[in-house]
Amino acid sequence: MERKLYTREDVVNFIGMNRHMVLTGDESLLSALPVGNWIGGTIPYFMDVQGGIFTKDKIFVDDFTSLGIDFRIIEFDEQNISGVATSGFRNGFTILLIPGESGILQEFAMNADSYPGIFRNPITGYVTGNDLNETNATPKVFNGTTAKCFSDKAIGIHVELPAAKIARVEIVNIFRPVEKADIITFPVSGFNQTKCFVNGEERLLIEYLDGQKYDTQFPLIVNQAGAYINKSFRMLNKETKEVKFFAPLLTGEKYMLAQKVEDYGARFEKEIGTIPQTEFVCNCILNHLYGKFEGKKINLNWKTTFGEVAYQLLNQTLVYLTIDEMEE
Repeated sequence: MERKLYTREDVVNFIGMNRHMVLTGDESLLSALPVGNWIGGTIPYFMDVQGGIFTKDKIFVDDFTSLGIDFRIIEFDEQNISGVATSGFRNGFTILLIPGESGILQEFAMNADSYPGIFRNPITGYVTGNDLNETNATPKVFNGTTAKCFSDKAIGIHVELPAAKIARVEIVNIFRPVEKADIITFPVSGFNQTKCFVNGEERLLIEYLDGQKYDTQFPLIVNQAGAYINKSFRMLNKETKEVKFFAPLLTGEKYMLAQKVEDYGARFEKEIGTIPQTEFVCNCILNHLYGKFEGKKINLNWKTTFGEVAYQLLNQTLVYLTIDEMEE
């Protein structure tokens, strides 16, 4: 089945065919679907075959029926989310949907790296959200097997693969550190920061950023085992001197300013031009906004998400899942 937007009537038919799916769309659509082998998350932004689109009238379908030999749907709360990896299959992958602005998102973001077996099988997925113009809406996830929705739990689908296949999760990040970058560290871990150390000297982060004339459209980045990971800015409060991020800054990690990207959209398109065949793709809402993808056609379909999962919480990143044949 093609990965794209479908009407509610189409999706009802897919559910009736016992398809195992991840469904992404507006809460009003997901809440009206029948019980079946699906999980869902609230998001109205997509890159579809027609281009970048905002819609509350259709549902984006990721169908894993033909890939898997077994499936397992599990609800996670703040107490059992640490078992997200160990509750899966020996060979397979997991799609995890986490409601935005939730306690379980905070728990996962702060501690996922320490969960037992977290790197055993690929774990991907996304953080749910809503129309950016609806300030009172609450992001949700859905367990299609019970037709229940949650704003305080995550939902995951484990997919078991045949022995001859193996899943792989990759990321696309257009940012690199500035040359001769200052090293920025933080005395406490968290989403909100005030004090930092710049090359060992204590500073107020907001004053350091002002002094650098730094455009917070670009994130702080950290090198984790050779991969650059973004920590995107959410808000700067000039009065309290507090800087809020969409992902936590952690003690012990060394952060750097990112190089300025002159043509955000063009750079992003170039980076994704070599992606192989994918089975699941999500891309950050910040890339959607800064890259001006609304109405623009790109040769890749995705959900435009409020945080991405690739073993941990990511920002301003495209994440994709691909399936490889095992070498004999």
